[in-house]
Order: sequence, then structure tokens, then C-alpha cells
Amino acid sequence: MIKEESKKMKKKYWFIVGIFLLSYVWGVWSAVVPSYASATKTELIQKDGLNLSYEYSAQENTNRWRILFSRKSEAENSEQCLKLKILDEKGQTIAYPVNENMVVEEDWLVEKNYSASFEDELMIELPKSTKKLHLLVQMYERTTAKKQNKSSQKTIEKINDSFELTIQDASVTTIEANENDSTSEETETLSSEEFIGPREVTPVSATTVPYNGLTRITPKSYTNKEPDYTTVGESIYPTHSWQPIGQTAVLNHQGGDETSTTWDGLTSWDTSANNYENSYINYGVATKTPDISLRKYASEAAKADEFTVRLNVRGNTIAKSGVDICIVMDNSRSMILTEGNIGGKTKKALADSALQKLIDKFKAAELDAGSLRIGGIIYSSSEDPKFANQTIPMSEAESDWQGLVNAYKNSTSNGNTYTQKALMDAQSMLNASGNPERQKVIFLMTDGAPNYSVEPLEGYVAPSIYYDGMRFTKYNQNTIATGSNLQGNPAGGFGIVYIPLGHRVTGISRLMYSHLTPMNSTAADIREQGMEIHTIAINVQKTLTSEVHTTADLVKGLYRVASKKANTDEKSDNASDYLFHNISTTGEFETSFEEWFNSVIYTVNKGKITDPIGEMFELVGTPKVTEVKKADVPAIEASKMANDPVVSDKTITVENINLYDQQEIQLEYTVRLKKEADGYQSNTWYQLNGRTILEPTPEKNNVALDFGVPSAREKEAEIQIPVEKKWVDKQQTLEDYWTLRAASINVSLQKKQVDGDWQSISTKNLTGNNDWRGYFTVKKDDAIYRVVEEKRVTGYEKASINSEEFTVETLPTEGIILTNKLMLTEASFYKYGNDGKTPFDKNLPTFKVIRKADQKELIAELTPDSSGQVKISNLPLGEFIIEETNVPTGHVKMSEIELKVTENQAGTGLNVTMDGEVTSLVVTNKLKDFTLKVHKLDQNEKELAGASFRLEGTDYDERVSSGTTFIFKGLRPGTYRLTEVGIPEGYKGLKDPVMIQIFDDGTVSIPTSPNVAGSGSVGTEKNLITVKVKNQKQPSGILPQTGSTKRIIVTRIAFGAFGIGSLLSIVYSVYRRKYR
Repeated sequence: MIKEESKKMKKKYWFIVGIFLLSYVWGVWSAVVPSYASATKTELIQKDGLNLSYEYSAQENTNRWRILFSRKSEAENSEQCLKLKILDEKGQTIAYPVNENMVVEEDWLVEKNYSASFEDELMIELPKSTKKLHLLVQMYERTTAKKQNKSSQKTIEKINDSFELTIQDASVTTIEANENDSTSEETETLSSEEFIGPREVTPVSATTVPYNGLTRITPKSYTNKEPDYTTVGESIYPTHSWQPIGQTAVLNHQGGDETSTTWDGLTSWDTSANNYENSYINYGVATKTPDISLRKYASEAAKADEFTVRLNVRGNTIAKSGVDICIVMDNSRSMILTEGNIGGKTKKALADSALQKLIDKFKAAELDAGSLRIGGIIYSSSEDPKFANQTIPMSEAESDWQGLVNAYKNSTSNGNTYTQKALMDAQSMLNASGNPERQKVIFLMTDGAPNYSVEPLEGYVAPSIYYDGMRFTKYNQNTIATGSNLQGNPAGGFGIVYIPLGHRVTGISRLMYSHLTPMNSTAADIREQGMEIHTIAINVQKTLTSEVHTTADLVKGLYRVASKKANTDEKSDNASDYLFHNISTTGEFETSFEEWFNSVIYTVNKGKITDPIGEMFELVGTPKVTEVKKADVPAIEASKMANDPVVSDKTITVENINLYDQQEIQLEYTVRLKKEADGYQSNTWYQLNGRTILEPTPEKNNVALDFGVPSAREKEAEIQIPVEKKWVDKQQTLEDYWTLRAASINVSLQKKQVDGDWQSISTKNLTGNNDWRGYFTVKKDDAIYRVVEEKRVTGYEKASINSEEFTVETLPTEGIILTNKLMLTEASFYKYGNDGKTPFDKNLPTFKVIRKADQKELIAELTPDSSGQVKISNLPLGEFIIEETNVPTGHVKMSEIELKVTENQAGTGLNVTMDGEVTSLVVTNKLKDFTLKVHKLDQNEKELAGASFRLEGTDYDERVSSGTTFIFKGLRPGTYRLTEVGIPEGYKGLKDPVMIQIFDDGTVSIPTSPNVAGSGSVGTEKNLITVKVKNQKQPSGILPQTGSTKRIIVTRIAFGAFGIGSLLSIVYSVYRRKYR
């Protein structure tokens, strides 16, 4: 029994084990091989090089349409562009999925560029309630004519169809794929909110979902200003043209501004001298300092039927829309490990130095205010709070840029590599900086691939996302802040990039095996929003034995983060196809950071000129490219100078054009008109070139800007009559100093008739823009001609002409020159001293003459001659002010004189008035009033109080009787009498008055005596006379002098006292006698 029970127990045990194993195997199989819904496929179009079809598959909660299309131009010289519009059953445009090759324009999904071929697909997922879609299809074809004289482009509509995409009509085909095959063409998606429509998408935080309805960044690009051409028979030439002065076999295209609907209107200028101002086509917001200026023109060469062609390109500093940069710097522990040293320095030390040099170059670039803003993210991993990302806010202040450098230099390198979070933070910073028309750029520097990521929850299969071919639309919010290694750490404590057991993305039911995938998914979100990513990888290598990824895998994962260069083959996938540098030497550090600087600062960066030679012309000699050197413009560095021109298949190409801060290059070559060629017709305008374009930033975008293409013909049996206006109006070493020239002059060519009258046959308008030059063209004949100025310029004499009459044979070699001489005149006035008749002979007054309207100076310093006359010469038409600038000492400044110069009635001379007077004006400098100071002293030269003085003169009588100094003011030239009317007690007073004389020239006369001394003169501040009066002390016992009031009183008191005393003596004597 026991054995039987034991056997039963063993059977039950093995049964349970078997059930467990089967359930485990089933679970693993379900994970590895998910189920797929069947799909149906319907062909829509197979014509004109376009193949269009769609597939339908029913999902659990949605209906999915997959629209596939490919096209290829059938003609060699044609390019195509496809447009799609998709409507739901209610006729509403659905919310289109994001596609990096197409843009939305007026509800149409349109290819970004015309091209010879294109292949792509759209995945559309809508609710079950949507069972039908309406698809509108248009395809346009643009053809460029091969013949040079018909080189205009023509665009036609090749296809215009519409279809219903229904569930019932589709034939059934089954699509299966291995879930771990990242190269599969399968584009199955999760039921993603990004693709459900039609409805408005609500923007969410960039750190939550890096791109889902966020504002698209659309940096302001240039709108190509296409030149206009006119075709007449076999001739084709610029509609808006100009010709070099004296040349009739060339027509060049006019210049203009991108933002203007017109051209500059300049019809001729002199090409014999260097001119870097005229006929440029300008691009950029500010037309006075455009981002890019370009022009192309031809001129007749010395040899018959040869023409010189010149192309100019000028750059500037930072496109006017401005740039916002977020610099993302890796600060993980590996940055300071010695085994990663380069040239004996840690990667962190080299990054510190390179970042400092980059910021220094930005500071030194003298940028316009607000044109550049910089912020930064310093990152490692955030599983430990001390490793958290450090954010340096976006700022235009150079001090804040330096703060980023200092923060990175002073931060401790630690932790793992969580690049995805750093990219999310950078995207958030750039979104928060506002103005979607500014360029938004991320500069990412890292020394390794990531080993931390956000845990993805939902997404869809996307073969373009390296490594696992998945694009994520939803993440575990709880893992964003700290990230996750999505596995256990291997020995040594450092996470690896590869995920050995895989991480299941539940929303897709697939396993993800690499941290490269979420980082690249986030990078794709950022790029598709319109931001640009540049990446520097520092000596990236597989260093851990537990790492499954190869070095090539790691490098590829990093270069796929960067934006792809616009000028690379879309199917090519090499590191050189991306804005990426993998550096391993100290020199590469500086070179790669220099590339960052160039990509931001230079408006022409690695630019390219493509210039095909016209069919009726052949190249003579070798083209050359040179730098146009100018003062105050930095020289082009040797490494940034454009490459030598390359000629292949009659096309000239110049590459590596790098220009900023008004730097300019010039391409020059010579061509010959092939009059011997088949089909050549005389008197026909032929274009010298095919479509000539500048690609200013070919690695960043597909912008192509047209040069105007010149036309030429053989020279005719005609003669040019050059005409030039010369001006004789130089003053102060400057031409047109008084700006009295007319803005333009009309001159007429007249032909003498049989009856002797003159008939005007042509008129030219001369302006400063064409250097006051032009030319008339006439057939060779024996007629007599003359050139006349239609109207005299006000303020100038009638034009003189170097040849009043001439024939073709007697035409002066230099052509006809009309000279306008500025009319000038003279004026004078007389300047005298105080008496109004005596000139100054020393300390002369000086004057300046300025124009009243703008204070422009005619003469800086004028002085009178010995007779007092002040002469003013070289006076032009206008109103002037004469101002005294040096006033003779002691005199009052004269009032300003208004001087007016007008033309006489006949216009042959000038009239002058001063203060409204025609006759010579007489002006004087009046003396300033004098002040007299009288100092009262005793015989010891000490101040003495108690005196009073009186000063008398013509219309003057003043008394002063206090203190020791007596001041008399307001004295004019004349004679004055100073008397002492009060004498200090015990002192002798002045016996005689002091006579003071003030003369008209400011001199002073004071007679001297033992007790009186004085002097007087004019002064810069005031005119002053000083007199010292001494009083000698009265000797003891001597009666006071007569005339002193105090002495008279004392005398009277003394006599009174004597009389009273005598009377009392008499009375006393009588009294004694009586009573004795």
C-alpha cells in the first residue's frame, strides 16, 4: 500500500511539474511571438512613376490604415513633389502623423522638397467608429529646359485624383514579422494618442512626452527671390536689367531685397573700378545689414566676344531671427577616470578647456543684443539626489554664459549616464525660451552611451529608431526623475548599455534590449519638433567585458541622436552623414567645438556655389576665388577660405564657403561667345549660365538662393558716347561739403538738324548711385551732336562742357564732361573798440562762421585786419551765423550777426546781407564797467577806519563812508574826482582831490603823490581800479587842523570852560570882600 501511495504521489508530482513547465513555455512563447491582426492591401495608382497603395488592419479598439507611396521621375531633367490630403467621413481633415519628410500646408501633407525620387509611408490609426477615409492625391512635376536660351523652369500638374479608403474594398494580405528584427519594414503601432483623430492635440510637458502637440519650431528661413527673365524669339535676358557704363553687349540682373516685391531699379554703373555696394540680392530681416548678400554680373572683356563674369557672396553674424542654444555636458564619473585620459589629461579637463574657448569666441563675436541666448544642462544620472542634473537658465548675458563654464568646471563628476533625461531637460528649456522663429539648437557632449533611461510603456514599431526599432509615446512617470537601468548592475558597479534579458514594453508587447533606443526615440521627438542636435562623442569605446554592444554599436547609437546633414544621401547611414564628431585627440576637441561655433555664428557655413556655363559660351582659362578684403572686417581664416573652383561637365563648383561679419568672397572667370556654334543667331541675347545657386548652409537645410544670370550678345557697329557730371564744390577737403548737389541730373543728347535747330534724341538721368556717369549709344554717322544739361542746379554756375559740339570722329577720348562749379562770394564787416572807430591792435577778437541750419562750419577762426575789417570768403548759398569766439579782454561780447546768401535774379551770382543790411556792417566791443576800490591806510600801511570819500564824474556822484575799503561801481570811460570828505580823528586828511581818467582803450590814469598810489586795467573777469590813500598822524600839542568838525567842537568846549572859570573867580572874590 505504501509503495502504491508512493507511486501515486510521484505521478501527481510529475503531473504538476509538467503543467508548470507547459505554462512557462507558453508564457515565453507568448512574449517572444506576439499575435498580429491580418492586414488587407489595395493598389490605388501605378502611373507616371507613382505607386500608391494602402493596407488596412483591424485592431482591438481601432482601425489602422497604412498608406504606402513611392515615385520616380521618368525624365532626367525633371523633379516631382507629392501632396496628400486625408479626410474623415464628415469631410474633416484628420490629425496627420508626424513625418520628417513632409510638412502640413493648408490641410495638405506636402513633401518638403522637389526631388527625382521619393519613398515613404503613413500610419493612421483612428477609432473603430471611423470606417472610411477620403484620400486626395496631387503630384506636380518641375522641368528645367536643357537649351541655355530657354533655361526657365516649368511646373505642371501630373496627377490629381481622389480615392475612398474603405474596410470592405481591400483585398486581404497577411503581414508577419519577427519582433526583434529592427530592420523589418513593419510599422505596426500601439494605439497612440499621437495618431488618433480627427481632434486637436493638447500640448503636454516636454519631460512627460518629448513631442506630442508641442509648438513646432520653425526658424525663419530665406524665401528665394527668383530672378525674372524675358524671352523674345530666341533671346532671353533679365527683365529688370542693368548695363556697365559704356557697354551694350551685356545685360545683368538688378539687385533687390528678399522682403521686397520689386528690384532696385539701378540701370547702370561703372564696373571698371571695384564696387561692392551695387546690385546685390539681400536676404535677412534687416536689409541694411542682411544675413546674406549675393550678386552675379558680366562685363565686356578686352578681347572680342569675351566676357568677364564675377560672383560675390557676403555673410554676416547670426541670422536675424536669433539662436537659442542649450549646451548639454556629460558629467558622469567616467569623465575623470584616468584610463580614459587623452594626451595626459582627463576628458573632463579637456571639456572644461574647450567649453571655455567656445564661450570666449561667442563673447568676442560682438553680437547684436539678444541675437544669441545660451543655457546649459550638466548631467550624469539621478538615481542619487547628489547626481541630479544641474540647469543653467537660458540667458543673453555673457556673465551667465561664463557661469555655465564655471558651474561645469566646479561640479563633481559622478554617477552613470542618463542622456535621455538631459535631452528632455534641454528640450524643455528651449521650448520655454519662446519665439518659435528662433533657431533652437542642442549641443550634446558625452563620453559614452547611456546606461540609464526612462521606462517606456507604449509606442510603436519604427525601424528608423536605433537600436531596437521602437518609438515611444508614453513613459512611466515614476522613473523620469531618477531614470532606471532596467536591469541589475553587473560586477564592478557600473551599468551597461545593453539589456541582456530585455525590457518588455507592455504597450507593444516587445522586448527592448538597449538604452540606445529610448535615447534615440527622444532625440527623434526633438528633431521632429524642429530643433537641431549636434553631438560630440569623446573616445567612445566598449570598455566593460559584460557589455554586449560593440564599439560600432555605441558610436552608431550616438551619431543617430544628431541631426542628419541635409546634403547627404537619405539612404546613407554613416557617422559623417550627421552633425556628429567622435573625437580621440586633444586637437579634435578644439576642432569639434569650433564646428559648434561656426554652425551658430556663420550665416554662410560650408556653403556651395553651383554655376553651369551656358550652351553658347565656353570657359576661357581657370576660374579663381578670392577674398574681398575690407577695413574693419576680420580676415577669413585659411581653414575657412573657400576651396578652389572645380570645373566638371561645364559646371563650376565652389565649396567650403564660410562667411560672417561682412566677410566676402568673389568668384571670377572669363567666357567666350561661340559664334561658330550650330544654331547661333546674330543680334540675339544668350544667357551666359544656367541656373546659378548658392547653398548657404547645405548641411543644415536645403535652402538654395538664385543668382541673377546675365545675358550677352555680339558687339554691334555702334559707338558709345560717355557722359559724366563733375562737381567743383570741395571745401574742408570734402566733396559736396554743403550738400547742395541735386539728387539727380537730366542730360540730353541733341542732334543738329539741317535747318540748324537741335533735336533731343535721348535723355539720361545721372545720379550718385551711378557715379554721375552714363552713356548714349548712337550709330556711326557724320551727324553733329551736343550734350546739354536740362536745368541748372541751384547754387551752382551753369554747367561748362568740354566739347560744345562734336561728331563721332571728334568725340573727346574721355567722353563728354559737364562741370558744375559751386557759386561762391565774399562779405565783410568792421570791428572797432569802445569808441566805435578805433580798431584793435592787440588782443584781437576772433570769429567763426557756421551754417544756421546744421551748424556746419565755414571758417573756424577769423580776425580783423589793421583797419578793423573782417573778410569772409568762399560763401555759398545759404544762411549763416557769425559768432565772436574770442572777446578782447575787458570788453562785452558782440551779438551774433545773421548772414544770408541768395542768388541774384539772373542766377549768375550771389547777394549778401548781414542783419538785413546790404552795406558793410560796423560792430563794436563795448568796455565792461570799471569798479574803483579805495583802500584807507595809516602811515604804517595798516587799514584805517573813520574816513569818508566822494567820487564825482559825468553823470556820476557817489559817497561811501564805512569801513576801510570804499567801492564805487559802474564806471564808464571818462574823468572822475575823488575827495576825502571825512578824516579819521588824529590824522591829517587829503589836501587835494585825486583825478582818475578811464580811456576808451581801457587804460587808466591816476596821478601819484606821497599819500596816494593807484592803478587800473581791464581784466578777463572784471575791469578794476585800485587806489591807496594814506593819512599821516597829527603830532601831539598841535591844534586840530581847521576844517575838522571834531577839532572845532573841542576848541569851543575849551574856550567855554575858560570863560566859566574866569567868571566864578570874579564872583568868589566879590563875595569874600563883602563878608570879610
